[in-house]
Amino acid sequence: MREILLIFFVAALSAAALIKPQVGLCGYIWFSIMRPDAWAWSSGLPYSMALAVATLAGSLRYLPAVTALFKSPISVLLLVLQIPVLLSAVFAQDPSLCWEPLNLYARVIVMALLVAVLVRTKQQLHNTLLLISVFLGALGARFGLYGILNGGVQFSSGNAGFMSDNNDLALGLAMGVPLCWYSRALVRPVWAKAAFLLMLFGSIAAIIMTHSRGAALSLAAVFALIAVNERRRMAVLLLLLLMAAPSIHLVRQTYLPRLATLEAPEEENSALLRLIYARGAVRMWLDHPFLGVGFGSRNQMLLWHKYMSEATRSEPQVIHNTYLQILVDSGFFALLIYAVLLLGTIIFLQKSAARAKWEHPGMEAYPLALAASLAAFAVGCTFLSRVEFDLAYILLMCAASWQAIQKRLAAEKPAAGPQQPEAAGRPGPIRAASQARWACTAAKTRLLADTGKHSLA
Repeated sequence: MREILLIFFVAALSAAALIKPQVGLCGYIWFSIMRPDAWAWSSGLPYSMALAVATLAGSLRYLPAVTALFKSPISVLLLVLQIPVLLSAVFAQDPSLCWEPLNLYARVIVMALLVAVLVRTKQQLHNTLLLISVFLGALGARFGLYGILNGGVQFSSGNAGFMSDNNDLALGLAMGVPLCWYSRALVRPVWAKAAFLLMLFGSIAAIIMTHSRGAALSLAAVFALIAVNERRRMAVLLLLLLMAAPSIHLVRQTYLPRLATLEAPEEENSALLRLIYARGAVRMWLDHPFLGVGFGSRNQMLLWHKYMSEATRSEPQVIHNTYLQILVDSGFFALLIYAVLLLGTIIFLQKSAARAKWEHPGMEAYPLALAASLAAFAVGCTFLSRVEFDLAYILLMCAASWQAIQKRLAAEKPAAGPQQPEAAGRPGPIRAASQARWACTAAKTRLLADTGKHSLA
């Protein structure tokens, strides 16, 4: 029954995508994050492919808008990144090992680029970010509240798809925490604000109960960024820590000793292996510096035994570091472009938030949410090989959309200073006060002028 309902719902979304591709894009993002096929025990059918094809077909009418991809440095860098990636697959040690992962990666990139094409207005960006926040928040609440109601658990697996592993789930939820936090500023009803706080609480709990050390560092980075960008920094930081405290208390006997291994990684086997993998990756890259051994990590695993000692040579493993994985798979130039794309976008969003706060108060929530979410990924992917993680590319293209929207707002109505959002047909309180002071000053000037004329007479 659940499978039939899912088939019907995906078919309806695909039909709607042919008419309004933005609906198909949101459906694709929903499916990617929530993976309802796993919940419906129906993972054999190509639901995601159907949504992607229908969305692409519906987007054909927006072909002239494709030029927007070349107007944003963010989307341009993502396009340029595909050059060393493709070359690394063509000139790989065994090119046949690259085509399957390259096919998956290409679909991820195409759907991400559609975000920059289809999300062109403030309202569309608003809706897209809220939907991503709801999807991630609902997923986090599902895992987190389950863990709390059962007195604290340790999740050893994730949801499905790109978040099927417990570490991947924790990374995705860490990216969702700032989205839920800032989404409170994007909704008006009190119940909606409360719902985002509940999803935030559940997501934090789920991250803690995965026992992922990388996600713990991501969560710490998110807490720090949120607090730094708030007016009452210490109060906000205390609130976030209080939200994490119950979950930490429930799993303290297993979670705290695991975090303690971050202080001396050489003393814990799992952390030590990550360091050994990193050294082996650097040696492999030095033998293939420009184009790497081949995109997709399969060539890297094929050659892995040459760079591992007998003591650590077991089953071939990925490098467990996205930056090193790109370096080994696709070479130095791919890593350089990727690092500039990710870190440069985070820096841009932080600066953009300061500008938006001055020119268009209230709209800074968009860049702040994106910056903190991408920062969570930038930290967490240091411990995971997630070159193809689609959520990161979707948020990068949301940043490209925000960049275009901010430029358009500046061109349409350049701001001379800080303003409050205005209600329809009525000035905001700061502008109204400013206008009143201006009128008072003008009246005083006229009075002095009239007095001066009478004195001269």
